[in-house]
Amino acid sequence: MDRVRRGEWVEVRSEAEILATLDDRGTLDGLPFMPEMRRFCGRRFRVKSRADRTVVEKLSVRRMTNAVHLDHLRCDGAQHDGCCRGCLLFWKEDWLRPVGEPPAQVAASAPAALPTTDGQRYLCQATELTRATQHLPAYDLRQFLRALWGEDTRPLDLLRAMVIFVRDTLAWRLFHRPHWEWNFLPGPCDRTPAGDLNLQPGERVRVKSKEEILATLDGRGWNRGMEFSREMLEHCGKEYTVLRRVERIIRDRSGEMVPMRDTVMLEGLVYKDLVRLAAPRAEYMFWRECWLERISARPGSAA
Repeated sequence: MDRVRRGEWVEVRSEAEILATLDDRGTLDGLPFMPEMRRFCGRRFRVKSRADRTVVEKLSVRRMTNAVHLDHLRCDGAQHDGCCRGCLLFWKEDWLRPVGEPPAQVAASAPAALPTTDGQRYLCQATELTRATQHLPAYDLRQFLRALWGEDTRPLDLLRAMVIFVRDTLAWRLFHRPHWEWNFLPGPCDRTPAGDLNLQPGERVRVKSKEEILATLDGRGWNRGMEFSREMLEHCGKEYTVLRRVERIIRDRSGEMVPMRDTVMLEGLVYKDLVRLAAPRAEYMFWRECWLERISARPGSAA
């Protein structure tokens, strides 16, 4: 189909049509079509953002071709042993059609099963992003013009991200001061504390103050291996609803399932990725329970 624009309505093609676009690894241009995506086939959705830019764990901004994100469509991890990460799904334009266009007649020649593992590692869109993308140099200013046109990133956030990138680059390369980085929030702890609120979906919580949270971090700004990002500071002192507990997640590059404890997601809180040029992957923030305080239990639960 022609290049899809942000805000347009599209229809996800039938499973047979999509399977016909895949190779023997269940991928198109290196990007898997995952079994969690089957339930959306034949349905209509609005394009949330183009996915010409994205980010991969421990890598810089990456370029992807012919892909978009659709409104509110995230992976539920059901076929990946309950991964709780809730990644925003990528949709190749070949998997979509304009609303009203009749289905194509195709023979089901692609593999019937969609793989979820590759040897000893998990296989999903997150683990294959390196293979499905290419390096996008920060000096390629065209990406920012395309972002203003095709992404749902606010222009002000894009400008802030560019300033942060310049600042951090100078801190590293010119002054050799990584602790000057914008996202660096060190704490005093040698051994960071845990929290055990056993929060459940629907409960109301308040994010603790900046001072209380910094007191739980080590010299890198982490709590038991999890970073507290400067982007999270704007939520301090505010009230939110618990979306879900985070028990396990799949890592991008290793494909390893990592168990997690005392961690939740809060409704509506996703990263703007200001430290990575505001790429529109919109990953959920993870919150240690020691950074939160309970306000009320979920409706219908025992006090």
